[in-house]
Amino acid sequence: MLLVSEHQASVVVSSLLRLFRRVVPPGRRHALFLLPALVLLGGCGAGGPTLTVPVSQWPGYEYFPLAQKRGLDRREGIRLDLPAYANPQDIVHAYLRGDLKLAQLTTVELVDLCTRLPRRCPVVVLAVDESRGADQLLLAEDLPGMQALRGQTVAVTPSSLGPFLVSRALERVGLTLQDVNLRNLPLREMPAGFASGELKAAAMYPPFSSWALRTGKARIVFDSRSLPGQILDVLVVDRAYLDSHRDAVARLLRAWQAAHRYAVSVCATPWRPTLCPYLIHL
Repeated sequence: MLLVSEHQASVVVSSLLRLFRRVVPPGRRHALFLLPALVLLGGCGAGGPTLTVPVSQWPGYEYFPLAQKRGLDRREGIRLDLPAYANPQDIVHAYLRGDLKLAQLTTVELVDLCTRLPRRCPVVVLAVDESRGADQLLLAEDLPGMQALRGQTVAVTPSSLGPFLVSRALERVGLTLQDVNLRNLPLREMPAGFASGELKAAAMYPPFSSWALRTGKARIVFDSRSLPGQILDVLVVDRAYLDSHRDAVARLLRAWQAAHRYAVSVCATPWRPTLCPYLIHL
């Protein structure tokens, strides 16, 4: 795993954050609107290409599945292929191998990718959301605090994001990653790990962290509200692919925007409390 520095992450996201603060009200993790790059990409053209966009386990990445299910991609003259990836780092590796031309990543993973292979560093065409508390470090109830993590095992997903979050949390109490043992573990296994007492700490995000909290065996001791501007989700495109498929990418972004508008309109209705948590699966 490649751990990126706070400076590297801040440099990558600084321009996106300025845009975010202009257009999005305060909150936790919020969807963003299309970047000005969409305007530069042009309008509709002929043809109906298929665009492959990988999807991993995070609700913010579900606007493309929603667009597909509602036919919003076909309305824009494209077809979406949405392969599921269990771990974000698998998407990074697939992109580096050349298997993917587009990817949804956090900015931490983007810095990781660009550091590994600068010549394949992609173009950011969409800022999906910013993490304002959704990325969390959970601690077992029987540990008194983060200082007690010295020598303990901390579960993270196979991604550079987990170690990044854990390292920033440990800094607050004078510890480093060298003071703990990182263990790669699928997110879906973490709640049960807390319930059984096997896990003492884990870097997680909803809905998995919510399930872990329901066990009564875990609590949140650090989250991304302490890291403003450092964790955003973005859609990136291979530079050469973007140069040769600008119209298709423009259609893709319009399909995402249509899905976002649909979600906002439904969540504004009186039945929002029961429907919105499941909106992306409609």
